[in-house]
Amino acid sequence: MALVLRHGYDAVSVDDIVRVTGVGRGSLYQAFGSKSGVIARALQQAIDDAHPDRLEFAVLLLASSAANDAYVHVGLVNCLSGFPSRVVDREVGAVLLNRMNRGKD
Repeated sequence: MALVLRHGYDAVSVDDIVRVTGVGRGSLYQAFGSKSGVIARALQQAIDDAHPDRLEFAVLLLASSAANDAYVHVGLVNCLSGFPSRVVDREVGAVLLNRMNRGKD
């Protein structure tokens, strides 16, 4: 989750996940099937734990290619349905503007 929050879903590679977690590539694929499987599990954990950054995490996933993955999509629907739409809309705008402004640095 921290990798996606810092760099965005599309910028995080399986190698990044392997490096940060210390889990071997083969073990990662055996346990989660893919990068999106790892991210979907992180999203579910954030929902289960009521993590304070879960909305930002979900919005970043929504704004990335992860939103096209059926496995991640289910988690996104579950996460975002717990927030009023106006909060989600405001957060989407804020996160996207923040990401855009970070890219200018």
